[in-house]
Amino acid sequence: MDDVRIALFAGSDAADTSRVGALVEEGARVLVSTAAATTWGRALDRLPESSAHLLLAARAMESGAWAITPAKVGIESGTCVYSGRAGVVSPTGAWIARAPSDRPGIALHEIDLDLASGPPVTSLRGAAIAPPADLRHLAAVAVAPTPSAVDLMEALRAVVRSSAAQGVRLLVLPDLAGAETRAVTSAESLPLIEALSGETQTMLAVALAERGDGGTYKTMYLIDRGTTIASHRQSTLSLAERDAGFTPGSTPPPVVATPLGRLGLLCGVEGLVPTLAAGLAERGATIIAWCASDLRLPIEALARARAIETARTVVVAGVAAPLGGGSIIDARGTVLATTVEGHAMAARAEIRG
Repeated sequence: MDDVRIALFAGSDAADTSRVGALVEEGARVLVSTAAATTWGRALDRLPESSAHLLLAARAMESGAWAITPAKVGIESGTCVYSGRAGVVSPTGAWIARAPSDRPGIALHEIDLDLASGPPVTSLRGAAIAPPADLRHLAAVAVAPTPSAVDLMEALRAVVRSSAAQGVRLLVLPDLAGAETRAVTSAESLPLIEALSGETQTMLAVALAERGDGGTYKTMYLIDRGTTIASHRQSTLSLAERDAGFTPGSTPPPVVATPLGRLGLLCGVEGLVPTLAAGLAERGATIIAWCASDLRLPIEALARARAIETARTVVVAGVAAPLGGGSIIDARGTVLATTVEGHAMAARAEIRG
């Protein structure tokens, strides 16, 4: 093969089947994608395959062409987990050579251009596939276990601003009060979080310590574009929270109508009680937002159970500890996104409806 046509396209163009098909029908036999693919996972050395890389392998099979992609590794801005795994895909869709997912590397392979025989069908052209119009962009935030109040707010500002710039509309934050009545109070922190929500035009769910009505409560706030639209005093307490002096709230977790759908709110250890989540589903919640405490239990497993039991999407946020972190779970219990173990960051996902 004397003359070789190479098609170079941006990573997002791998989803545009019409564009790639046109390039192949014009004779391209090597597809080079510049995607900086992202994915998610609890461990950087065991990241699942990214959707961009799955699409690239499909384009190679459809086109009968070789495909090559570079990659980035690591976490950026506390919101992007890059998939790594730069590599070479054969015309059969097989990855012939790949770099690691957790560190820089080089994938080398000498390709046989004679194997790039072109598409196995007469035409790949057609209308571009449009993404669904009803996607909701969500994020679950994990924070460091014991930051100072100043460091905590700086970390939250960074991750919320970065997430908002990437189209995230709802961010669920952890229970920031923990088992300490004086740690992060609503009097000090709620105005700052409301200001952050207004600045970024996002909806934020967060749990803080609230003093009032003769007691100290663990209260979850739902803030939309700078305004608190709902609050809920945690109705069930752990033994440590009772010993610390918290008072239980008197009402069950609420369901709140929002532009993103009907949100059910779970605060702290309420996520340990199956009937509370079930009650949210019965009252019409479409998404369950859980501001979780540092339970020293595998929060993701609990959130998956709640999602399966209620057939609802669950967005859970906890501290950046081995058993904590943040996750987004769909109604079948499938993990859509999760934070890397031990890292303060946000996990992002898109859901329909």
